[in-house]
Amino acid sequence: MVELSIILVNFNTAAQTINCIDSIIKQTKKINHEIIVVDNASSDNSFDLITTKFQQIIWIQNKTNEGFGRANNVGIQKSRGRYILLLNSDTIIFDKAIEKALGKYKNEKSNVGITTCHLVNLDGTSQKSVFFYNASFRETLNNNLLVDFFIRKIKSSREKEIKALHGAFLLFEKSRLESVGYFDTDFFLYAEEFEWCYRIRKSGLALVYYDDIKVVHLEEGSSISKEWNTKQRYLSGSLLFKKTHGTLGLFLYLALHFVNLVTNALLMWKLDSAYRSDFIRSQKYFWGLSGKFLTIAFNTFKKPLKLTHIK
Repeated sequence: MVELSIILVNFNTAAQTINCIDSIIKQTKKINHEIIVVDNASSDNSFDLITTKFQQIIWIQNKTNEGFGRANNVGIQKSRGRYILLLNSDTIIFDKAIEKALGKYKNEKSNVGITTCHLVNLDGTSQKSVFFYNASFRETLNNNLLVDFFIRKIKSSREKEIKALHGAFLLFEKSRLESVGYFDTDFFLYAEEFEWCYRIRKSGLALVYYDDIKVVHLEEGSSISKEWNTKQRYLSGSLLFKKTHGTLGLFLYLALHFVNLVTNALLMWKLDSAYRSDFIRSQKYFWGLSGKFLTIAFNTFKKPLKLTHIK
């Protein structure tokens, strides 16, 4: 009987996926597991490269690029394990991290939904693994230079509650989340784990972080231009606010962005030229998507929301 299903999404990342699978096999010997690779119509000969080296894996071929969430959903549907690990293809497992994480998860109370571990860079420095905000209007305002100067400097002494987990390593028991469901299929890339975490917490389940279990996250995804990446993040972030706060919440989110635009435009002369250049470029990208924001506000999607072309 399969105990754990490990699901990886591949899109033109054959080398990273091979390294990831190799590390899983070497570091996960005490768990009866299966490795499922869901391929999003790669064009880099991924199928031959990966399946030739690892004939034991389960390969699922999508005809088109379905994005992160939808591809993982397909993998979950095909999985046979009681437990599921959604793992980015650009991660490296060491020090038996998967075995340790599953061992801890089995001892968790039934109100624990999903868990993650401590993501680190190759040099061992920490990455952001958990988030204490999720579709937060206050967090949006924190990008305002005036708000940042007067308010953000005040540190809260209250213990912070985890509101979202990084999507690079997500471990859960399948049966616990059947009533919640999995990734929202309207998302293509980015913010889908935030929306999922929002629904999980709303259902009464908790998010848990294993700080003592580390996994290397290289952050070397498929080759995508910085402009496309930034714009897609803006789209998905706006969709997140629509999903969690409704249409009025989305318009409030956009209004706060406009307030930030006006305030920061007036104050940015006090900062260096690098900030000014980045600010102008980011505002051009964001407000250039205004038509897409209206689509998000008033439409549902038959396909995941994404820019027309991946560059």
